[in-house]
Amino acid sequence: MLAIKLIAEGLGLGLLLNIICAVGIKNSAVGMVHLYDPKVQDRVIQLGMTTREAIRKRSSLFRGLCLPAYMAYVLVCVWAINGARGFWPGFYEAIGFTDEAECFLRGNELVIRPLCRNSGGEFAEQILAELISEGFS
Repeated sequence: MLAIKLIAEGLGLGLLLNIICAVGIKNSAVGMVHLYDPKVQDRVIQLGMTTREAIRKRSSLFRGLCLPAYMAYVLVCVWAINGARGFWPGFYEAIGFTDEAECFLRGNELVIRPLCRNSGGEFAEQILAELISEGFS
């Protein structure tokens, strides 16, 4: 059942991405140049293929329409496909957290991330790599 949910999510997201890209480049690939490095944008402007104002407008349109569509899709997957109930369980699942998190200090940062459980041989491989690095063979 998990595989079916994963495939459904992937197909839906792929379809959404294709629609956004098709609309974004319907006239030319320059339509989505706002996603590229500023050096590429400058070159396209220099070649007369677009203007800074057109890039700014497309970027605003993308942030205003496409990003909310992606977020809405994630929420639909979390609640409708994966069955999360309530805001906080859905929110935690959307950002990658399940039941547990690990917290630690790294320099002057507090790091909070989902707890990764080793599911099999990863832990044994990690120990073996450490032993080899310490000179055991």
